Amino acid sequence: MEDEAVVRETAAEKEKRGGEIGRLRDWIDDLQSGMYVNCVYCGYRYGPRESTPAFMADILEAHVGECPKHPMSTLKKRNEALEKALRRICRAYESGERTRLDNAFCAARKLARP
Repeated sequence: MEDEAVVRETAAEKEKRGGEIGRLRDWIDDLQSGMYVNCVYCGYRYGPRESTPAFMADILEAHVGECPKHPMSTLKKRNEALEKALRRICRAYESGERTRLDNAFCAARKLARP
């Protein structure tokens, strides 16, 4: 009984959030229609051109991941390096080689420091 109530409550919350997300996306699209959108870090400019899709927010989001001056691109690169280091640790652990594991762990530790 209690589980069913939790499931119903969770489904209602999900539906509520989905509606709110849709409303906010529509609001962003309205704000950006016919306007230029700039990356505040590098100044790259989008729109309003016929070749620019209606969803400039999506284009800007993609740019943020690649912009060398945006902090998100730095975080993305760091995350990729940490994931690679974690895979190396997993492979070293699975191989059972203590030296290989120590080396992989040391390399990952250097990445983990800010």
